[in-house]
Amino acid sequence: MLKPLGIEKGKPFKPDERQTKLLTEGSLVGEAMAKANDVETRLAAGHYAEGTGWHFSIVLDPS
Repeated sequence: MLKPLGIEKGKPFKPDERQTKLLTEGSLVGEAMAKANDVETRLAAGHYAEGTGWHFSIVLDPS
């Protein structure tokens, strides 16, 4: 899975300028997505069960 990115066990990872830009942008998008999907519940349906700290990972509002 990582080989196409140039990441192989025992070999140095030397991303070129294009790869560095893509990986940096991807990490920023991933961080933003993680923050947006954080455990902060925006919908009451996000709680899995009363009295627990469990939440659904994704709650969609079809409206």
